Amino acid sequence: VCFIAGFTLGPIGGLAVGFIGDFLAGIIFPFGVYNPIIALGSALFGFIPGIIFHYFKGNNSTKTVVSFIICYVVCSVLLNTTATYFMYLHGNSAKYQTVFAYLVARVPTTAVTQGINLVISILLLPALNKIKETLLKK
Repeated sequence: VCFIAGFTLGPIGGLAVGFIGDFLAGIIFPFGVYNPIIALGSALFGFIPGIIFHYFKGNNSTKTVVSFIICYVVCSVLLNTTATYFMYLHGNSAKYQTVFAYLVARVPTTAVTQGINLVISILLLPALNKIKETLLKK
């Protein structure tokens, strides 16, 4: 959803959708204390594609792949993994003694999820292009 918002609405729209979506999820389905670092990661999931699609030239499929790679590294691997570890696991988990141990365990599952989202997004590109063209005409 954040990728679609960044693609169609630009970086600020994507950032807003990511942040508001995370904030509402934190209110509706609270899991402990609200984590602003994870909210930042969610906001960047919309902002990064918005920047790439609105300010760089090239094929939309290539921009989608680049967006997903950058989002995966910055948001999933760096921000969300670190925030989750220090908020919920640090000092409480014998299995994950360090943030690096948690990162190594988390990367395979998040990579699969990100890969599935990437494929879905590439398949949706033709429809998203039509939506974007419709929005730009108004």
